[in-house]
Amino acid sequence: MDRQCIVEIVEIWCPDIHALHLRTSSANYPSLLKLLDLVLDHSSQLRETTWTLSYTHLQHIIESGASFPQLESLTLQLGGGSFPDNVNQLFGALPRLVQYTMDFIDPLSHLPSLDLPWAQLQKCELRHCPLLQVAGILPLLGPEANVVLYRCGSGRTAGGSWNQGAIVSHIQSLVLTSCDERHARWLLEFLVAPRLKKLSIQIGTDAAKTLPLQRFLTRSRCQLTHVAFSVQMNPGRRTNSDEIAAVLSGLLSSDAVSSVTHLDCRTSNRRLFLQLLTEDGGSALLPCLKTLTLRGEDFAGFVPALREYLVSRGPAAPTVWIDRLGVPSTTLSIEVIMFERKLQGWRDSGMEFDVRMPVEAIPVPHLSPLWAT
Repeated sequence: MDRQCIVEIVEIWCPDIHALHLRTSSANYPSLLKLLDLVLDHSSQLRETTWTLSYTHLQHIIESGASFPQLESLTLQLGGGSFPDNVNQLFGALPRLVQYTMDFIDPLSHLPSLDLPWAQLQKCELRHCPLLQVAGILPLLGPEANVVLYRCGSGRTAGGSWNQGAIVSHIQSLVLTSCDERHARWLLEFLVAPRLKKLSIQIGTDAAKTLPLQRFLTRSRCQLTHVAFSVQMNPGRRTNSDEIAAVLSGLLSSDAVSSVTHLDCRTSNRRLFLQLLTEDGGSALLPCLKTLTLRGEDFAGFVPALREYLVSRGPAAPTVWIDRLGVPSTTLSIEVIMFERKLQGWRDSGMEFDVRMPVEAIPVPHLSPLWAT
């Protein structure tokens, strides 16, 4: 097999012996399996690895007898079929694993019980995972777990029904994004997370009105410190301000968010959101807030609402980050330029509010340094 053919079949990036990114084609070339064996000769030294594999190649890794005693981070993207029945020969022997990402590229027909060290994971990201399997995994995770659920249940829900009652999980962080509305509703109806500290959720305005988010928070009796939510407009339908206000005020008035210190909000109406925060002198909602990130495109009428909110908080006003969503970093719109002039005017007049609008995009909440504090 010549070099070009090898490059087309398998791509390996290995800046040092401790990290490996491996992607194979679905073809079962004998030479490819030999190449895999060469890679697996170093398995005992790996600390971080990303695999994009077919069922056949995962089976080959398992049967090779390779061990991964130093592995701390595993990202597995699996395409074609399901996990082999003997997958726990591999997963049951990862003593140092603390980060695990599982992504099903193709529809999944069956997911066996996995003997991963779930309780010691610090990050667990499940992508396109059957919802019933998510329900089985969440109770196994420990209090240091940060969980990301991406499109779980979207057309890949395994057969069967859940008849085990509440899903009690002691995770500390949950990111729920791009999930189908009915799957998100199902999960929040059953989930109980008493130790939850950080919550990030992406929903449409229609879903927000029916999603049992408040019931989930009340049932969990958790005290959140970090909240991020994105209330997205539903395509083809105009949502009025009253509907958005009802969704936002319901969330912000929950006892679970009374101690929130970091809030990240993306909404089509930032002005309305700030008006809600300003009600009752600005102290009734989120009195402990230290950092507020606002995302959206509505600069018109936004500046007066921001000023009113900051004035209402006085010396306790949080640091405010403004994300320039939809505004290219190379060309500033008139609205952005006028906004920056307003901010400078506040500073010139002696107002010492901490408002920042960086040129670069602000990272999404669960990746942002602001969420690490």
